[in-house]
Order: sequence, then C-alpha cells, then structure tokens
Amino acid sequence: REVLTLSPSVRQSAAVKFALQVHSSYSSNNYVRFFRLIRRASYLNACILHRYFQQMRASALKTIVQGHSIPKKKTLFPLQELAELLAFEDEEDAASFCAHYGLEIEDVAG
Repeated sequence: REVLTLSPSVRQSAAVKFALQVHSSYSSNNYVRFFRLIRRASYLNACILHRYFQQMRASALKTIVQGHSIPKKKTLFPLQELAELLAFEDEEDAASFCAHYGLEIEDVAG
C-alpha cells in the first residue's frame, strides 16, 4: 500500500484518515458508511466525492431491492428512509432516481 510509504505524521493526519475511510467504504461497497462519511465531509471533499454518488446509490439500490424483495411481491421500502440513507437532497430526488432505474413509487400514507 502506498500509504505505508508516507511519513507517520502524514498517515495520522485527519485528511489522510478520512480519505482512507472513504476509499475503504467505497471499495467494499459499504454505502451506509460512505454516505455517513459524506455527511461529515468538508464542502470541498464532498464536491470531490460527488462523482461517486451515482455509482454508490445505484449499487445501494440494487442491494436494498434484493434484500427487501419477496418473490412475486412488491418491494416495500420507505422513500424518506431511502432519501436519508443515500444522502439525497429530498424525497423528490430519491423518487426520480428510483424512477430512472424502473422502480415504481407508491404513496402508501394516504
């Protein structure tokens, strides 16, 4: 690992630790940890990492659908929870994302 070639003071810096945590969550497809890290990222770091949001969200959506599916039945998952979990600005953005991947959104509240 290239990180081991860095001096201990650089390896222990907050910026490098954060970068390693993000890399680890991204490479292990841990979308929960990835988006938790994004929430505490600086504005600049969030902007840099924004290019990975779509891929992480798509992978997360696939995992969520597979994990909550019952054969021959609809997959039920609260849109509000999905929006929060995947760091969407609002439920409308989350619904548009789901629609892009062919998922139907139902209003079950009313």
